[in-house]
Amino acid sequence: MAKKAVNRSKRKGKRLVAVIAVFLCAAMIVEAFYVGGRINKYEAREEALNKQIEEQIQESERLQEESEFVGTLEYIEKIAREKLGMVKDDEIILKKEE
Repeated sequence: MAKKAVNRSKRKGKRLVAVIAVFLCAAMIVEAFYVGGRINKYEAREEALNKQIEEQIQESERLQEESEFVGTLEYIEKIAREKLGMVKDDEIILKKEE
């Protein structure tokens, strides 16, 4: 009779271990899907940030070029003509009548 009780106890123990193992495997699978989704989300965010960095680098280069142009005589002359309507001594301005 003691052998039967021991065998039943062993079977219950094996079943319990199997149930726990199945539960742990299911938890790991769920976690793997969750982590995979987060990885995809972070990769998309990284891509967007890299694009934004590239755009900012291009804008910085454009501003650097503009900054260099602003200090030239060509820029000063352009602004004097466009904004202030100034002309050189030997120039004649022709305006179109409306």
